[in-house]
Amino acid sequence: MAKAPPELPFVHLRVRSAYSLLEGAITVPRIAHLATTNRMPAIALTDTDNLFGALEFSEAIWAAGVQPIIGCTLSVVMKAPEQDGRNGWHESVQRAARGGEGALALLVKNEAGYQNLMRLSSKAFLEHKDLSGSFVTFDDLADHNEGLIALTGGPDGPVDRALADGDGDKAAE
Repeated sequence: MAKAPPELPFVHLRVRSAYSLLEGAITVPRIAHLATTNRMPAIALTDTDNLFGALEFSEAIWAAGVQPIIGCTLSVVMKAPEQDGRNGWHESVQRAARGGEGALALLVKNEAGYQNLMRLSSKAFLEHKDLSGSFVTFDDLADHNEGLIALTGGPDGPVDRALADGDGDKAAE
């Protein structure tokens, strides 16, 4: 009789908590319970547009014996929208307000990554406060990428959106 292969641990890298307004309802203590119940060695919190739950998550997950991974999901645009004196905001502003080119989950690897993620999260709101949505540019990501891992996969990612639009060049860029 053949032996069953060993069970590989699962690490969820895109958990949204109740701090992801209108997207998640699960509380941090419940995430910790589910992670231990399902024997996850680590789990990532990637709330949309904020790091409000980062400290609570880190403390609860660590206390449960699971490695916490801090992250955040941010909308991205290729270039910063510019104001057009004649027509108000360019079309890129409307695209940014609809979620930009897509969304990236950014995971923290180290202290530099945490500092950069805080900068990016703040930049998304502070530099684009006149718009109906928050976002960062790919230039922002290039300037603040040390210590971060970007997850581009999924239907909301910029690569998938470009491919779905039939724009292979944009996906490669």
